[in-house]
Parts: sequence; C-alpha cells; structure tokens
Amino acid sequence: ITSNAASLPEVVGEAGLTIGPEDTRGWIAALRRAWGDADYRAELAHRGLRQAQKFTWLAAAQQIATSYRQAAESGNGSTSRTAFNR
Repeated sequence: ITSNAASLPEVVGEAGLTIGPEDTRGWIAALRRAWGDADYRAELAHRGLRQAQKFTWLAAAQQIATSYRQAAESGNGSTSRTAFNR
C-alpha cells in the first residue's frame, strides 16, 4: 500500500494498492483490509516479490548504458569540448 504520488505507482506496479496522499478513508480501508485478511496479505506479498525482481542492479546498469548509448549516437551537432571528450 503506497501513495499514488511521484514515482511510487511505477515502482509498485500491479503489485499493490496506490492511494491518494490526502485520501484518509482510502488509507484506512486499505490498511484494515490488509490487516484483517491473511489471504489478501499473502497475495500482496507474492505480487510484491514478483514486482521487486524487476528492480535489479543489472537491469539498472543496462538501462543506464542504453541511455548513454542513445545519447552518444544521437548527438546534437555540438562541437564544444566537455570533460568526457577531452
């Protein structure tokens, strides 16, 4: 159970519930359900572990490398020198 603000929905994906930060009733209902329903808690835990597998150091490194490669290949026609091309 998390807020639907900032990057949190992307992180939680389909693995959990996202609730507006100002939605007090929504938070109460979600927490009560998770607290009172063991099957629901187990399902959230299972989905959460599956979602967490998407966030590995290897995946992050590959995404960064892809971004750098795309930036280098696209170029912008600039001839100014930077610390990276001295």
